[in-house]
Amino acid sequence: MERYINEAKGKEWTIEIVGTEVRTTIGKIGEKGVLGTRGLTTIELAEEKKAQLIREKLKAGFVKVQDPPAAAETEKTEEPKG
Repeated sequence: MERYINEAKGKEWTIEIVGTEVRTTIGKIGEKGVLGTRGLTTIELAEEKKAQLIREKLKAGFVKVQDPPAAAETEKTEEPKG
């Protein structure tokens, strides 16, 4: 899932492809948001639709954000003391 935010408007938008369906959510940053789905006939059409929607959001002032890594990935292991 890719996540985009528009801080000026306080909005968050996500997009992902599941099979041949493009799923998006839009809402206030940090809230659940409203789910939208677009069923397409092929994966290629779903990829094209996803790219189109991303271009539209980037034009509207949204920027892609990275989710923080999972806690298990960021934990540091301690060196044995000896």
